[in-house]
Amino acid sequence: MSYGLDGKELWRMNKTSMPLASPLAVGARVARAQQGFALASLYTAPANLRSTGDPMYIGGWRVPPWVPRAGRAALWSLLDWRKLEPMARPAVDGACGAAGVARPEGSLFGHWIHSPDGGVTLFPESFCALQPEWPRGLVAGDFPLFRATGDEGLPASLESFLDAGTQPVVVFPGSASGEHGRKLMRDVLMACRALGLRAVALGPAAVEPVPDEDPEWVHRCAHAPLALLLPRCAVFVHHGGIGSCAQGMVARIPQLIRPFAYDQFDNAARIEADGGGRFVPAGRASRAEFLRALDDLAGGGGALRSHVRATGPTGVEAALRAVSDWERAVVPR
Repeated sequence: MSYGLDGKELWRMNKTSMPLASPLAVGARVARAQQGFALASLYTAPANLRSTGDPMYIGGWRVPPWVPRAGRAALWSLLDWRKLEPMARPAVDGACGAAGVARPEGSLFGHWIHSPDGGVTLFPESFCALQPEWPRGLVAGDFPLFRATGDEGLPASLESFLDAGTQPVVVFPGSASGEHGRKLMRDVLMACRALGLRAVALGPAAVEPVPDEDPEWVHRCAHAPLALLLPRCAVFVHHGGIGSCAQGMVARIPQLIRPFAYDQFDNAARIEADGGGRFVPAGRASRAEFLRALDDLAGGGGALRSHVRATGPTGVEAALRAVSDWERAVVPR
């Protein structure tokens, strides 16, 4: 486990700036306990915060909606006892001991990793409202949409492909998805061929050579700015990462999501519940459902409900405003 900056360095930074950190940045949390400065926890997705509401996921398992809140709280305690505490407690206790601060009491992941000073969500309340059991002092922000240097336009070859035919399906399985991503890529391209749909394949898995592939129905590239590409396409198929979900919401394009890890299941469930697309888990039994969902979304059956919020390019400014609001509430002038 990496602890990042030491307490003295963070304290020097705090003279001119406010420390912001992921709740998993153990070093920042230890430094706060040692030096006493205000620290904001930043949450990129709702799944970064425990909730007993619905949807509630433990890994890829969705807790049935009929399970009462008391039962859901017990499931979090069981996860702590059986897995999370034995995994993380020795390293965290060691870091606290080395820094000369008290070892944490209670649940590490349920309580300690969250700064007592509160923090900022990097997603809007329209995606997930602040929950009553979340830490106090949270301020709702917005999606800080990623825009890479050089994203002023689409590659010329991609422009030509888009101009040459009907709106394609975009498939992006994530930037570091491994075999899961390659399988999603293969499945989507096979489905597009079966349905007669054109496709744009993005990401590392997209540039792997495929013999005898027709360039008129699939275009492959390692990267293209989603903010420019998605509004010109019919369906966005991806893994459910929070960045991809946000880009799809902004473009108001139907999303077909097949998650495989982390917060992706929770994100996908929220997109589907809000009318923004479909969530189809992996598995043999889901192949037919996935094909039907892609056909339906590409044919216009996935029209977005009007209340789905489409954030714009002001997402970064909104997130920064939320940080400023938190700072004014927590840090005395």
